[in-house]
Amino acid sequence: MGEEGEITEVVLKTAPFDARFPYTNQTKNCWQNFVDFHRCSKKLGEEHDSCLYFKKAFTSLCPKLWVDNWSEQVESGTFPGRI
Repeated sequence: MGEEGEITEVVLKTAPFDARFPYTNQTKNCWQNFVDFHRCSKKLGEEHDSCLYFKKAFTSLCPKLWVDNWSEQVESGTFPGRI
């Protein structure tokens, strides 16, 4: 809340529907957006609009523990995906 009696609007967003992953289980969608973010940021930089889209998607879809583990693997060069 802002000032006394003032109501602040909160907007919640999640990843949009992706036709490549139509089912309830979004594990592959999570993985693919994580990989796409790292590929994109390698080519265009992390702050590029396209890369930020992938980052928002995987942070919305993926459990934080997975992202932390995968990020450590990317840094150490042991990540199992091709980036």
